[in-house]
Amino acid sequence: MPKIGKKDKFLFLNFPNQVFLLKNQKEESEIKKIKGRFVIPSGIVATSLDTVLRIAREIPEVGILTTKTITLKPREGNPEPILEQVGLLSFVNAVGLTNPGARYFKEELKKIYPLPKGKFLLVSIAPSSKEELKKIIKIISPYFDGIELNLSCPHGGKYGLIIGRNRKLSFEFTKVAKQTTEKPVFVKLPPIKEIGGIAQAVMEAGADGITAINTVGPVKSKVLSFGKGGISGAKIKKRGIWCIKEIKKITQEKIPIIAMGGIATARDVRLYQKAGPDFYGIGSSLAGMDFGKMKDYFKALERDLQRGTNRAEKLLLKKKFIDYQTFKIKKIKKLSRDLRIFYFDKPLKSEPGQFVFLNFEKREKPFSIASDKPLTLVVRKVGEFTSKLFWLKEENQVLIRGPYGKPFPIFKNKENYLVCGGTGAAPLYFLAQKLRRTTIFLAGKTKKELLFKDDFKKLGRLIIATEDGSEGARGRVTEVLEKELRENRPKNTIFFNCGPELMLKKAMEIERKYGQPEKIFSQIERIMKCGFGLCGHCGLNGFLTCVDGSYFDYSTLKKCRHFGKFKRDKTGRLVRLR
Repeated sequence: MPKIGKKDKFLFLNFPNQVFLLKNQKEESEIKKIKGRFVIPSGIVATSLDTVLRIAREIPEVGILTTKTITLKPREGNPEPILEQVGLLSFVNAVGLTNPGARYFKEELKKIYPLPKGKFLLVSIAPSSKEELKKIIKIISPYFDGIELNLSCPHGGKYGLIIGRNRKLSFEFTKVAKQTTEKPVFVKLPPIKEIGGIAQAVMEAGADGITAINTVGPVKSKVLSFGKGGISGAKIKKRGIWCIKEIKKITQEKIPIIAMGGIATARDVRLYQKAGPDFYGIGSSLAGMDFGKMKDYFKALERDLQRGTNRAEKLLLKKKFIDYQTFKIKKIKKLSRDLRIFYFDKPLKSEPGQFVFLNFEKREKPFSIASDKPLTLVVRKVGEFTSKLFWLKEENQVLIRGPYGKPFPIFKNKENYLVCGGTGAAPLYFLAQKLRRTTIFLAGKTKKELLFKDDFKKLGRLIIATEDGSEGARGRVTEVLEKELRENRPKNTIFFNCGPELMLKKAMEIERKYGQPEKIFSQIERIMKCGFGLCGHCGLNGFLTCVDGSYFDYSTLKKCRHFGKFKRDKTGRLVRLR
């Protein structure tokens, strides 16, 4: 290991499986050793710190993990849609810097910091002023290994590109960050022609590293709610390589560079290697991957680089994730003041357990599929978007994209128990159409809200519970379920649950007494913004519900400390379930 002189700040030594970051410290114990050449960029997949921690623990090829960008105060960000697909593994995004604010984020950082040995936690921050910059760093200290100054978001207004394209401002913000923390400060640069000059400015201000590039833009979008966004993925690869070359001319070997922009295969990494970076960020290429596929992908990618092959390319999901189809409403069934069933004019090839996004007037939300022939969706009025859907009439048109999520497993020659709470009846109605030997527990506040009651009667034995006792047993569906199981003690039973999460938790604990944990399933609801794992907003203790689920078995949920207790709001803050 080489000696470090007084003027040395950081030195990166590259080896096949690890990179060492050496800091100018008195004690060798303070040297940070990073294992893994790959980086999870800010705002991609690991926007929940639970996901950050899981990747750090289970994917050895990833050495640096970057958090979502944090601002001083909470931000809900832009409403859906936040992503538009413009090519294979290439997107335009305008998330809007969604985050819970620095003070709340610090409390979550405490729970995961430090990361496992060899992993580097880079916290991305976006200040609107130098005073905010100092405040954010002081608030979240000391729970990070390094700071990434996001001075390049193309749609962040006063938080982004307006700073990063100005040499004077870039110098000043970097200087303030260096004066506020002794830990490494990386600066994320925009993909502009003057990137070399900006790199020179932040180096002169004392930057310890550079990340490049951010998304290209802003570009106009007819899909995004914000109306414009930044391009990521395959379409910006050439720009990314050019930018790294320009930065390297300035930095030489003095500070490390994290390169990103369209990296998907070992071939892409080799192209970037010629430009001279030290680490490689991979984001858009992870679209559609569940956690298992992501692990396989990074393992294959590292193996490719060591063996000179390009086999990881086969693991990429090169397909159209966002592909809107026009559907016409053929029938609307009004069950109550705030509950309706929408029947559309044509089928959608899908399986029970999957969901779609319904888009109307440049806004969209996910809905479980109640039937595929024709496409049928259940809508409960709970907010601004669903209220607008209640204005729709027969023959009106909407846009649908999907389906997304994994289908429910179907077991032959088993007794199937379906426990439906409220609108949770929708996906289980679809499932009931595919099953035999089925007992259905259907619950609603009143008899008017018993979804698909007459149809369920044709598909199996129906047991009804209403809160007001207007039909069936009076009380909670879990009480009826427990009585039925206690009296009949079924064997060879598969349980499927969908409804409010507190109901799911109670139902699964009851079912565990009579069934195997791997045969008890619940569909989980979290805020979903993309549907294919890229935005990371639907995190549940390291799982992404849109690609790892949206259903999970008892054993998995038992390990999820938030299940039945907390969910995240629009900012990403945990709120208690009621």
